[in-house]
Amino acid sequence: MGPLTQAMISRFMIKLAKSLYYRHNEHIFDGVLYVHHINRMSKDTTPEYINSILHMAPALPQIERNRKPLADQFIYRFNHSPEHGVMYAVVQFGEQFIFQLIAMGREMDATLVEMHGGKELPKVGRHECFL
Repeated sequence: MGPLTQAMISRFMIKLAKSLYYRHNEHIFDGVLYVHHINRMSKDTTPEYINSILHMAPALPQIERNRKPLADQFIYRFNHSPEHGVMYAVVQFGEQFIFQLIAMGREMDATLVEMHGGKELPKVGRHECFL
């Protein structure tokens, strides 16, 4: 994939993460996102890796439009904590597009930086989002 396609996928993952955060935490997102497009064809994408990321997202919502299930179009699993301002999701669109999304409010981000010894967290896939 070229840089424009990768940028478009990144933008889509950001919008998707914000939408899922709002749906499950019931307030507009203001914080830090970590987004990752999982390459299903990579040798590092083992069944164990997929199981480990799904293990952190135990909830499987029933998604539908006009009372018709949308599982044939996409599926996702998630975990969230409105009181801590955090949402984690693994979303799959077909075989090629698997997205790992982490959304956390500014307080949780600061707490993680503090727990990490004051060092910044990795910048890969990190996006600052403001209201």
